[in-house]
Formats: sequence, C-alpha cells, structure tokens
Amino acid sequence: MGTGFELNQKAAGGLPLMAQVLVSDVCNHACQHCYQVHGQKGEMSLGEIEGVLDELKRLGVLIVSFSGGEASLRKDLPEILRAARQRAFAIILQSNGYALSDALLEVVAEVGVWRVRISVYSDVAAEHDAVTRVPGSFESTTGAIARLVARGVGVVMVVPLTRLCSASVSRLEVLAGSLGCELEVESGITAKEDGSLTSLQVEPTREQLEAYLKVVAARGEATMDREAKLKATPCGACSSSITVHANGSVRPCTHIPVELADARRGESGAARIAAVAEEEAFQFLARLRWEDLHGCRDCALMPWCSRCHGSAAFEAGDLLGPQPSACARALIRHQVEVGPVELLSATEAEVAARGAGVGPFERVGALGVRPVRDVLSAADELLVSRFPWVRPSHERLVTLAGIVPAQRLLRKTGRERRGPVEGAGTPEEEAPPLQRERT
Repeated sequence: MGTGFELNQKAAGGLPLMAQVLVSDVCNHACQHCYQVHGQKGEMSLGEIEGVLDELKRLGVLIVSFSGGEASLRKDLPEILRAARQRAFAIILQSNGYALSDALLEVVAEVGVWRVRISVYSDVAAEHDAVTRVPGSFESTTGAIARLVARGVGVVMVVPLTRLCSASVSRLEVLAGSLGCELEVESGITAKEDGSLTSLQVEPTREQLEAYLKVVAARGEATMDREAKLKATPCGACSSSITVHANGSVRPCTHIPVELADARRGESGAARIAAVAEEEAFQFLARLRWEDLHGCRDCALMPWCSRCHGSAAFEAGDLLGPQPSACARALIRHQVEVGPVELLSATEAEVAARGAGVGPFERVGALGVRPVRDVLSAADELLVSRFPWVRPSHERLVTLAGIVPAQRLLRKTGRERRGPVEGAGTPEEEAPPLQRERT
C-alpha cells in the first residue's frame, strides 16, 4: 500500500499529517491518462510557497510532497526544497524524472529528500513513451532513477497501470530491482479534473486488473469486515492529508472540487491555511465514513471496494455516490479473492439505465449479484443542500481546473493566477451533466 493509505489509517479523524504542494502548473509530458489540465491556473511565487510552508507547519503537517505538473520545471525548485528542509519537514518529490539535472539531483541528496516518486509506465521503452507521448522519455526517466539511487536517495518507481503496458507485476519488479528502487503499482485511472472522461480510454483491461489483484491477494492484504468498513474512512482527504494547488488554491486533495482557502490572497489568505481545520467543509470531509455514502453503504461488494470521492464526482457527478470505475474493480477483486460472480441484469428500467456494472449491488443466490436502487435518505439530501459542491456542475469543474476563454488567456502573463475560483458554498444552478439518474 502507498504512503497515503497508511497515513489515512493512522490519522483518520485528526489533523492532516501530510500536505501535497503542487508547485508547477506545466509539464514536459502529455500523458494519455493524466487527470490534470495544464498551463492555465498560474503558479505561486517562491515567497508565497514559503508562506504556505510556514502555515502548514502551524497546521501540524509533518510531510510535504512537492509535485506539479512537473515540479522540476521550476528553476527555483532547489530553493523550495531547502525551504522545506529549514522547516524540518520530511520531503517527498514527485516527478517524471525527465528533466532532473545532475545539479538538481545534488540538491535533492543534499537536503535529504525522504523519497523521490518517479512515474514509469512499462518496462518496455516504446510502451512508456506511448503513454507520455515523448520519444526517449523512458531512457531519461530510468536514467534519473539510477542517478538518484547512486547518490543514496530513496526512490519509488510508481507505475499507474494502463492498457498500453504489457508488463506483469513480476516484470516491473525486475525493472525496479535492476534500478535499485522500490516499486508501487497503482490500478486506478481517474477522469480529468474538468469532468471529461478521455483519460479513462487507457484504463487497465479486466485481464490486467485480475493479474494485479491476484498479486495483491497473494500478499495477504486482508479485506476489511463489512461492519468495520462502514465505520472506516474511504480516503484521507482532510483526515490525513491536504493539497495546495499551484495557484494557491487549498483543497482537500487534488480531485475534490472545493476550495478551503487561497494562499494568494495576501497574508489573510495564507493565514487561513493553518485554520482550515475549522472550516465546515474540511470537518465534513474528515468525518466521512463508508456509512455516509449512499449506494456504497448498501452494496454487497462494499468490502472489496476502494473509491475516490473526487473521481466519483468526475465520473458520475456525485462525490457521495457510487464511482463506476470503482464498482468495476470491486467486481474483479471479489472474483479474485472469493470466486466467480455472475453479474445479473437489473429488474427495474431506471436501475438498468445507469449501467449494468454500476452499484449498488445485492446478492442473488450463492454466485450472483444484481444492480439495485440507490436509495437516498433525507439526511443524504440535507448534506447536498449544505454542501452543493458534492454534485458539481460542469461549469464548476471547468472553473476549478483553470480553463478560461482564449481571449482572457491572451491578457495573462507570467505566473499570474488564471481564472477565479468560486466560493465553496455557492449553490449550483444547473444539474451535473455526468450525474446519473437517482431513484
């Protein structure tokens, strides 16, 4: 399991121990699976980032993870890393490794970066380069890993599975071993932050997921008991981690479409970061449990499910409802760990309309599961009225992603923020275009 999951279990319900700070809004790759919209939000200055680090320290954060875009594209990244070290943070650097110069690697080693997480997409150069759409990127990236390891820096080779990759987990383990680094395989591809689903076109095939989940099962990672899981937190947003986007927008994570504070609104904005735990939206997300998620709490496959609130909003228009891609993975995981399961057709037209593979599911006999109604209670609807952003409109997603009309972009220069971020509590006037029918 990754660092985020471990922190989630240790800090659920408390203050964040980890913060992700996106220092760059641009990237030198064009990865087919990437959820981000690059180059339109703008970036904080070095001074603003230092102010953010001060406030994160006050909040009680222990670990800071720098990413982007591509963090190494910032010429002042060495100063950013040193600023984090001066404040005694444990530092993680996330990168594609493509532009890591020897000079930058020396700084990474000098400041004692705890882990450098580098994305690799296959053990075959052509497959990796097909994902990044940058010829030669595999050689540059794996070369950077070797150079970091040679300097005594701990490296995690992170492999998001895509259907463009032919490598098995065992082959990836061989590659990581040859480079002297750790391996972390991720099985979930998310929709884009503007609500489009183009990134899902390269999500892993069923066969890939089955093979990966067999490896997970063989390692003895236990499935949580249903009653215990209902009381567990589905993710670490606000309970164990928080995110500061490149434009200073402070949000629960990279995906959830609500702003908690803005580090670029002068001293008052930066100061709010240390007080975000007092925000109603923060407390709401930190306290969310599986039993609060309509559909998911009633699903027979819930013990085998792992989900992302933000991805649910992107894919289905509802942060608190079933996430279609997570439903598909839960079906496969159940089959791998328990045995064959037959997906039966829904008996009601309105249930069938949402898609055969989307939960909640009920058990039918020993081997069957069938989609059933997603029952929303009065309490569920009350949450939506208090926090309308849990069902984001397309306009809201586009705004938070930083997409603005071309004529406005022409008037923006430098690292100026591009596009306003709306308030967290603004009601939506239009129905989410991706939202499925509710019954």
